[in-house]
Amino acid sequence: MISYQLSAGVLETLLPRPFVRTAEWCCANILMPSDSKVRGNFRLDLFPHARGIMDALDDPTIEVVTVQTAAQVGKTTIAQAFLAKMAATNPHPMAWA
Repeated sequence: MISYQLSAGVLETLLPRPFVRTAEWCCANILMPSDSKVRGNFRLDLFPHARGIMDALDDPTIEVVTVQTAAQVGKTTIAQAFLAKMAATNPHPMAWA
C-alpha cells in the first residue's frame, strides 16, 4: 500500500480534507493588496459579484469558469484568493503540480 511508503506529512497533504467554502474562507483569511483602494480583509459586501464566481469555483460539477467584467473589480484578487484557499485547505489537487 502506498501509505506505508509516504511520510505522515506527505500522506496528510494527499488525503481528502473537509470542504471549506471559498467565499467564507477568503473573508476570514485574505488581506487586500497594499495597492488596493480597499483596506483590510476581502469583503463580499463590496464585491457581491465575487460570491457567484467563488461558488462556481467550489462546485465540482463545473469544469470551466469564465469571468468577464469591467476593469478593477477584483478579478486578479479573486483568482489569487481561490488558489490560496486551495493551498491552505485542500492542497491535494495541486500537490503534484
